[in-house]
Amino acid sequence: MRREIKNLMRSILCVAAVCAAYPSFAADNSCEDENNMVNPALALCSTHVYNVGAVENPSDGGDKEMMKEVVALKTTVMTQQMYKQYEYLESMIKRFKTQLEKAVLTTKLEAAGASSSSSSSSDSSSYQNNDRYVVLSSARNCNNETGGTLAVYECLQGNISAVLNALDDNKVSEAKRQIESDIKIAERWQIVKPSGCNSLSNGPRIRECAYSLSQTITSAKEQYELKYRSPQNNRQY
Repeated sequence: MRREIKNLMRSILCVAAVCAAYPSFAADNSCEDENNMVNPALALCSTHVYNVGAVENPSDGGDKEMMKEVVALKTTVMTQQMYKQYEYLESMIKRFKTQLEKAVLTTKLEAAGASSSSSSSSDSSSYQNNDRYVVLSSARNCNNETGGTLAVYECLQGNISAVLNALDDNKVSEAKRQIESDIKIAERWQIVKPSGCNSLSNGPRIRECAYSLSQTITSAKEQYELKYRSPQNNRQY
């Protein structure tokens, strides 16, 4: 990672816009650099006159304006390229964040008894099941749970893990149908459909829905446990 970022920063100046406009201007003197990743024609020197290949400040007004224009163009090119690299790094960080969130969620679900990713890897696009609530082979029909409310919640969380693993395997259609089935079951158990599940048009939206549904179920589970484990309430669940 460190090496990649270092190479990205080194390549920020490697563009050709200013070279095309001022091909005869090459930085020298204080701009000398042995780094072949940087085009010397685009290096922005600390001394303005070096940016136009001269060693003394110009006395002619036209030359001064030309020097200012060259510095401005170099600065513009550098800023544009730095912003592009910033956008790339930001996108990369977002991908890492999504992968980390998915890994944490999967670990929590597995700790709660959900199927592991190894078992879900056996899913296939041709998987057939007569149960209309089960699309993925590692999922379950949570309508069949007889252990009470918490058992249904845990079953739904296990199915969310199966949906996320299916998305990782590019089984978008199967993941969509599975989470749609689970949303219907969740609503029967008084779990309000998250707003993040209003659109399931593609993989990223389905993944966001899975995260939102998991959070909603976790919150409902915590409220249920708090209610029935309260010292003022001795009922069993």
